[in-house]
Amino acid sequence: MVYLSDGLLANENYSNVTQAKVGANSCSPLISVVMTVFNAEKYLRAAIESVLSQTLTDFEFIIINDASTDGTKKIIQSYHDPRIVYVEHSVNYGASRIGTSVNEGIKKARGLYIARMDGDDICLPERFAEQAAYLEAHPDCAAVATTAEPIDNQDQVINYYPIFHKLTSAEDIKEQLIISNCLVQSSMMLRRSVCCQFAYPLATRAEDYTLWLTLVSNGMKIEKIDRDLIKYRVHADSVSYQAAAEDH
Repeated sequence: MVYLSDGLLANENYSNVTQAKVGANSCSPLISVVMTVFNAEKYLRAAIESVLSQTLTDFEFIIINDASTDGTKKIIQSYHDPRIVYVEHSVNYGASRIGTSVNEGIKKARGLYIARMDGDDICLPERFAEQAAYLEAHPDCAAVATTAEPIDNQDQVINYYPIFHKLTSAEDIKEQLIISNCLVQSSMMLRRSVCCQFAYPLATRAEDYTLWLTLVSNGMKIEKIDRDLIKYRVHADSVSYQAAAEDH
């Protein structure tokens, strides 16, 4: 076993992941976390701390502040973790151009895998470890999601998800994506090589869903770990609600 960081020693299943990373570039992190935020001060600290508390510690955390006007910048800059890469926009791109910000983060990424994260959601501590191990064990898989636990603005679990969000096989996910999105963006981990080949679409409010459709339409497999490794916050300030409001 190659020793890279304390986080990679917690479980023997990480050994293959470690070997793969060393073969690629031992100076780069295994995972690049990309999170875009705008006026996210209400839930941001919990989101950041859930990332920094991962059992797998070999990652960089790219946070893109889309010209927030609240306390978002102050919260981000209160952390002095060297894994954080802070990017600040001088002009707000808006909810309809999130793909532009995400692509910016991916271009800065150095990891083998890209983990997506939103500023109002919460990762469980084992999320990165389990997803990285899954991608290493399934080289034919372009991306892996997890099931998610929906919570409200008070961190209380709510009955929000339709049953199809529990679909886990690549075949079932592909069939459902034709009808509607069954993947939680902040649960996704993708191979960086895939993100370089297929960028997030620009000028669309459903940039994640559009990318998932593009991937499966090009024969790529998206699978899902049947374990709630993300707490997905459902509230009126979320990007999905904002985008829907702009449409009406």
